[in-house]
Amino acid sequence: GKWQLSHTILNGTVTYNGVVANVKDFKVNATECQKKTYMLFKNDGTGNEEAWLEEAGNCKLQASGSYNYSYNSSTKEITQTQNGVSQKVVLKSLTGSELSYSQVVNNLDTGNGVFTGTIDIYFVKVSN
Repeated sequence: GKWQLSHTILNGTVTYNGVVANVKDFKVNATECQKKTYMLFKNDGTGNEEAWLEEAGNCKLQASGSYNYSYNSSTKEITQTQNGVSQKVVLKSLTGSELSYSQVVNNLDTGNGVFTGTIDIYFVKVSN
């Protein structure tokens, strides 16, 4: 099915102008532009995705591509292979309406500081 970006939850630290702040369960709702970000998983083990971000007030496609995927229901791991490179994510949640996973990042420039920690990424099911 097709999954659209909904929101993220941050747990870690943000550094801005030399000041370090701890963030816990900080929810960031996707903007209308970011909601164009999606992952599509087809029944044949293939899929595609697009990532959208705002730059200087304009909504721009940042990345897109096709991939092969597999899902291990006992470990809740999705493995995506794109251009010969595989990436595994462990799902936090998978229901008929929500998909989420965690991603650990170091020194991610958010535009409002540099974040290090865990990002929980939430998607909602939408029609294809």
